[in-house]
Amino acid sequence: MIAHDEVRSKLTILSNFNFNKNFGDPAKFRRKYLRLVALVDGEPYINSIYELRKKDFVLCSGRGALDKEADNEAVIESTNETAESTKTAQIVSATTAGVTGSTSSCVPVVSNISATYLIMSNTPFQNQIVDTVCSSAEIVAEFIALFGTSFLPVRANVTDNVKKIRIKSDRILQENPTLSISTIGEFIGYERSQKEEREEGSVTLSMLWLKRALDFLDRFLKNFLDGGTTTAAARDSFMQTLAPYQGWMLRTTCKTALKMVPTREKFGTIIILPNVDKLYWNQIVDEELKMMMSSYSIVVRDIDSWFESQGLDFQEKA
Repeated sequence: MIAHDEVRSKLTILSNFNFNKNFGDPAKFRRKYLRLVALVDGEPYINSIYELRKKDFVLCSGRGALDKEADNEAVIESTNETAESTKTAQIVSATTAGVTGSTSSCVPVVSNISATYLIMSNTPFQNQIVDTVCSSAEIVAEFIALFGTSFLPVRANVTDNVKKIRIKSDRILQENPTLSISTIGEFIGYERSQKEEREEGSVTLSMLWLKRALDFLDRFLKNFLDGGTTTAAARDSFMQTLAPYQGWMLRTTCKTALKMVPTREKFGTIIILPNVDKLYWNQIVDEELKMMMSSYSIVVRDIDSWFESQGLDFQEKA
């Protein structure tokens, strides 16, 4: 049904491939789509291939993590970066570089998250520079990537929505050259003034989904630190943060992936450095994750509170 070229590492879904004929028709007279979740060049790829397609869909190395079908309009690449966001990114980079070189017994990304979110915890969410929010989330995606395919849908949620936020914020500035805004709150405020906050790809909606993925990791790690099994921690966190807003197909994909989450011991030994005695992984991971969560959780809770206070915690399912 699907042509896979092993030599060229290419996946092809022909334009005449009939979803209803091959997969059944669960909702007659409604258009269907095929959901893809995969790793492409080591990066998460998530896409919806629609029933009616103008041409063959081709997924190959080098395409990148784009949530766009092959014949959709091209995305607008990031071309503008404000001086303030650059300055903030440099501060975060310098700080995390210093922490990475410390005596931490865990992989550098743990210290990077601690340092980055410690800086962010001193600024209200709505006053955060867009690039700072996106860059900090990308570090979280790097942490999630440590655990392989089990958390792939969550990682894809993070990277996909970060890309959407960057694209839409750049587009707003390109279309409004006299507009002087840089913070996440200002971009969301602009969308609300234009009644665009509920549109697919908006900064508001993308940030809302990004928030839910950050919530998932926050709850998962808290459950992990409380001594629960990783499987139970993943299941409970998913049901509280992402599942209520997902359609059945996406929810099923996530639930299936989360069944493959590593055991507590495996999870812990993934986090610590290779030269650290794995006999002491529990104590080391417990201490360093608590340090990381002391700043990460503050920022996540601040985002949650702001969305609720602004009436932007939309309940519609994806």
